[in-house]
Amino acid sequence: MEKTSKRGEQHDSPLPERNQSEGVVFLGWQETIAGQKVALYNVTAEGHPLYGSTVSDKTLREHSLPVPQEPLR
Repeated sequence: MEKTSKRGEQHDSPLPERNQSEGVVFLGWQETIAGQKVALYNVTAEGHPLYGSTVSDKTLREHSLPVPQEPLR
């Protein structure tokens, strides 16, 4: 899938479409000190207060944003 960056550059999206929802993209996993993995997402909905932020699924739900399907760990 081709995307346009903030600078107007064309590039291919590194993530499959199933890992993207409207305004949100799955970024990857972060391991906690306890060894648990937490899914992280980038908010790409322009105009949203969290635009450009990296957040958890909990934060997405708190802000009524869709949670994309995450890949298997």
